[in-house]
Amino acid sequence: MEVNDLLNKALNSNNGKYYITKDVLSDIENLIKRNKELEQENKILKNKQTKIIADSFHEKMAKKFDDDFIPKSKVKEKIEEYKHKIEKLENKKIWNEPVDTINKNRWTNYINSYLELLEES
Repeated sequence: MEVNDLLNKALNSNNGKYYITKDVLSDIENLIKRNKELEQENKILKNKQTKIIADSFHEKMAKKFDDDFIPKSKVKEKIEEYKHKIEKLENKKIWNEPVDTINKNRWTNYINSYLELLEES
């Protein structure tokens, strides 16, 4: 029932006095009850929407974290890899100057850079 219909029912004038009939009172009570139900439904939907937004945000941040960061274990593996290359280079019987020196210096710089990253984290 429309609000205007309820108002017209409620405002039946009799000598300047207004009376609310039982059926109008019942309709008003039903509307109040339905309004409370809708408020509850709205609250539930808002909670669901908030959870969906939060889950989506969490997924995006997790993906960004996975895409933008390298695990410490991988950095440590790279350090060991370059240490092994330097060790292998130093154990060679013939030193190929300047290529071997350049490689050793490059790998040493890589190791130092990785160690700095580990110290900062």
